[in-house]
Amino acid sequence: DLFSSLISPDVSGVKKPDPVVYLRAAEEIGVAISRICVIGDNLVNDIAPARSLGMFTVHAKYGDRLGPEFSGDTVPDHVLDSFTGLLDILVPGLAGFDSD
Repeated sequence: DLFSSLISPDVSGVKKPDPVVYLRAAEEIGVAISRICVIGDNLVNDIAPARSLGMFTVHAKYGDRLGPEFSGDTVPDHVLDSFTGLLDILVPGLAGFDSD
């Protein structure tokens, strides 16, 4: 009940880093590739295929357990050192906003 769709290798027939996973997700939710943000902790499996399609990418560096030798030459749009910085990237100017 929490998600409108779920894309997994069982559904898409492929595993990351195959970009078909992201294409299938975009199709499933009916959103243009250019309007999707992919957040991942693996530059090769998560970020590289999303970048190749033109998606906005955020590397969750705090969760990446692999050394730099496993990152390839992938450069994300943004890098997060902690999850709390996500709103600063996705909604510029919102940080520090007081709704009261």
